[in-house]
Amino acid sequence: MMPEAKPEEVKRIIKAIREVTNVPFSIDTINQDEILGGVKYGAGMLMSIDATNFKIVENFDVPVVVIPRDEKGIKSPNERLKFLENLIANIKKRNENINIIADLILDPPNFGLSGAIALYGKFREKHKDMAMLMGVGNVTELMDVDSHGINALLTAMAYEMKIDLLFTPEYSTKAKGSVREINKAIDMMYLANKRNQPPKEVGIDLLILKDKHKVNFELKCNDFFDAENFKFRRKLDKINFRIIVKDKIYVMMRENRSPAENPKI
Repeated sequence: MMPEAKPEEVKRIIKAIREVTNVPFSIDTINQDEILGGVKYGAGMLMSIDATNFKIVENFDVPVVVIPRDEKGIKSPNERLKFLENLIANIKKRNENINIIADLILDPPNFGLSGAIALYGKFREKHKDMAMLMGVGNVTELMDVDSHGINALLTAMAYEMKIDLLFTPEYSTKAKGSVREINKAIDMMYLANKRNQPPKEVGIDLLILKDKHKVNFELKCNDFFDAENFKFRRKLDKINFRIIVKDKIYVMMRENRSPAENPKI
């Protein structure tokens, strides 16, 4: 939400959402007024309930994502597990029927990623029936690597730990398509689990920039010419090209033919 949004603004935003879709939506904010506005106007889930705002959940009947944060910020990894457990216990005292989703916070690479993943595993071992959420966007957005590989690996880890929800934004250009990638990774893990095998050869994949197997082909073309000095006899849009990169860059040209008539390689 916006830094200083008011309940009326929350109402306006939710109304705009409802004009185009009826899908469930959540509100991600620590601002108490925005949280209350979200509940009042139909939010299906509340993100970022922490030690600064948990007292307002007393009469809530929507799921809440609880994070290990106080007025000083996110707790350090060695404090996080115990802090979150105590916070959840305090929330339950105020509203024993509330549906809680625990989020240990996934730290970005070089700032405790592996330790954070371990905390998720420890929490799951202790709380086998509590719903959990992992925000994988903390990694994809803060690492200059193609998103599909990161999303696939984190999804596999989350699947093993039986984490119920994965959250990712598509804020930056490099993270576009992350929701689709995670959905496919979930399908891959589901099929792999059913077949008791790794997520390989399951019928779907996330191989995008590389092929699974080496592709061998033989270039068959007898009529080579110097492209730099070649003068077209027709306009360019009347000519079909096929460009092949092998030991060199080859350009095959056919005039007055459709792409379907080009020779197969």
